[in-house]
Amino acid sequence: MSLTSHQALDVVGFAQFKQKYKQQMEEQAILNPGRITREEFLVEIKRPYIEGLSSDNIKKAFEVTGTWRVDQSKVSVNTVKQSFSLSFKTPATIDPTSPVKSVIATFQEQLEQPS
Repeated sequence: MSLTSHQALDVVGFAQFKQKYKQQMEEQAILNPGRITREEFLVEIKRPYIEGLSSDNIKKAFEVTGTWRVDQSKVSVNTVKQSFSLSFKTPATIDPTSPVKSVIATFQEQLEQPS
């Protein structure tokens, strides 16, 4: 069974995350009933995220779905390097509109100012 990478993560990584998140929220509801703040949510979601989407779980997801082990002899620097044509460092393929030019100029000015 060979699946795409996002499907592989659905099978193990996100399933583990959802299970751990549900458990964490149930524990939170027992200890502190009622609504939680955004800050509390961010604190509570950290552990399920780290545990559910650990590097071991991600590797397992690809193993289970048949999309892992990569044949390293077929992977070269040229096949994995960032595509320059899609990089933000290349000129735009079409001329940007005036508002876009203005935003770009503002960002460039900010980047050039000393910290």
